[in-house]
Amino acid sequence: KWRYSLDGDMSTRVMERVEVDHTMLDIWVLDPLSGLPLGRPWVTILIDRYSGYILGLHVSFYGPSASTIASGLRMSIEPKDLICASVQELPTPWSSYGVAETYVMDNGKEMHSQRFRRIGWELQTDFIYNPVRHPWLKSSIERTMMEVCRILPAQGKVYTPVKNALPPDPKKTATVMFDDLCGGLILWAADLYPKRINKTILTRPIDLWVEGLQYTPPATLPYSTENLDITMGISLDRTISGDGMTFQYLRYNSPELQDYCRHRNRSFRTEVRIVPDDL
Repeated sequence: KWRYSLDGDMSTRVMERVEVDHTMLDIWVLDPLSGLPLGRPWVTILIDRYSGYILGLHVSFYGPSASTIASGLRMSIEPKDLICASVQELPTPWSSYGVAETYVMDNGKEMHSQRFRRIGWELQTDFIYNPVRHPWLKSSIERTMMEVCRILPAQGKVYTPVKNALPPDPKKTATVMFDDLCGGLILWAADLYPKRINKTILTRPIDLWVEGLQYTPPATLPYSTENLDITMGISLDRTISGDGMTFQYLRYNSPELQDYCRHRNRSFRTEVRIVPDDL
């Protein structure tokens, strides 16, 4: 209410309070296959409030939504051995995994939907919605969003318009591939950012994280990640017939679905879940 918090969020251990937010990166990236400009991607980051250690991130092009947060949640929950193996210059392992006790996110309409609440029921965790126009109540993730925009290269960067000046066109100066951007963000989140000394508490996030794991209960994991994929998918209403379902001018069908329609001898309308990252 008074634009500051005297006692902070009162976090006492790691994985107690995790802050979530997303922002559009100030850079244009290229397609690794065709070399055509793809646009400005969105990044969703999850950070532990007590230690300042980044737990997961997700890069996409379809803007902030419940699906982007759910994808970031899945990355933060699963072990990251395969992800770290894909980055050759990663000297420090990314040791975060498991479900946190509380997740703090923006107060958007998609976060209050019944579909998004099922994610909390599936993970057996709590969601806290930050009040509108109160970013200082989750200052840790806001600071991280500013830092991630500072590390971007100059090629293809989007600059703020200045009077009596013509900024460079990011479409023409872009040279960074989308795969290289993802690898650079993983290197920054797992090795560079955790080793920076905080000027306020004079310690590193990775030191607080390793020390906090010794006094924290073991991390909990969901029973199945397949149920999480179905829960976080985009919900649509479609008519199912013997020919299957049509989505984005593509037809989806299976032998089991055909047998089901032949047994009922009619078409029916049902709810369909679509995962944007894996159509």
